[in-house]
Amino acid sequence: MEEGRKAKEDGMRALSAIDGEAWAREQHPITGAHMIFYQAKARMARRVQKEGIDLWICYCRRGRVLCQKENGATTCLQPGQTALMTKRAAQRPMVFPLGEYEGMELWIATGKLNGFLDQTMGLQLPLPSLQSQTEEKQGCVVLPTCSERKTRLDALWNEGERKRRLLELLLSVGDDLDPLPKEKAVYFTEETVARTLSAADRLRKNLEIDLPLPQLAQETGIGLSTLKKCFKELTGETLYAHRRRYRMEWAAQQLQTGEESIAQIARQVGYENFGKFSAAFRTCQGKLPRNYRREHRFLDKS
Repeated sequence: MEEGRKAKEDGMRALSAIDGEAWAREQHPITGAHMIFYQAKARMARRVQKEGIDLWICYCRRGRVLCQKENGATTCLQPGQTALMTKRAAQRPMVFPLGEYEGMELWIATGKLNGFLDQTMGLQLPLPSLQSQTEEKQGCVVLPTCSERKTRLDALWNEGERKRRLLELLLSVGDDLDPLPKEKAVYFTEETVARTLSAADRLRKNLEIDLPLPQLAQETGIGLSTLKKCFKELTGETLYAHRRRYRMEWAAQQLQTGEESIAQIARQVGYENFGKFSAAFRTCQGKLPRNYRREHRFLDKS
């Protein structure tokens, strides 16, 4: 009840999410263009649905989100990247490999928006052409990173002059993207992505097990080379770095709140060698475990 009232007051809508929470805020400052701001701490959520939309411009600001073509080929939108999608691709659930996400989608009803621009400014954008080109590429195209486009998209988070900023973005999209530039994104099959995400879950849930990566690949059912490449695409980290970071984050929490000795905590995250644990912890957290515990226990008491 309380969350529902807060969401209404903030103009936000709770989305159905798996393993967490996801929210969306919708604004439509221009006829035919809807801005959807997403925030999620979850593994997966379903998009807001609206009729009459035929082109999506998706922007990842923080975290990562999967993008899929109609044939199931899957890639990952990374911070600062933008994608174009059509309806069938946009109807798929949103998957967040890092368990958190912040981004926006600009939903366009191409006919309405071009009608509005024609009446008010005497302009027509090549939106039908962009839609057609995206459909030819199986409904999803990850665009090459563009610093100017990123700056314009980031500016939409600021409340002031949002209509003008959105118009500037739309005009730049019309100038820069017709025809669409060559796509450089790396795609994997749905099955490969699902198996890689399963491997990531196993690493996170079994911190005490020092599972060799070839064995993990064998048990996951895909080749080690493919697993490494897909994992790096989905998380931005190598398998080894991801496992170490997750272990050290868990260890840091135990150092703050738990009563176990540092040696016991080291064993709980798979380190029998105390020196190696201390070195790994310092690399990830910037302090030795004993100093970290002393400082954070002092801060908690104060």
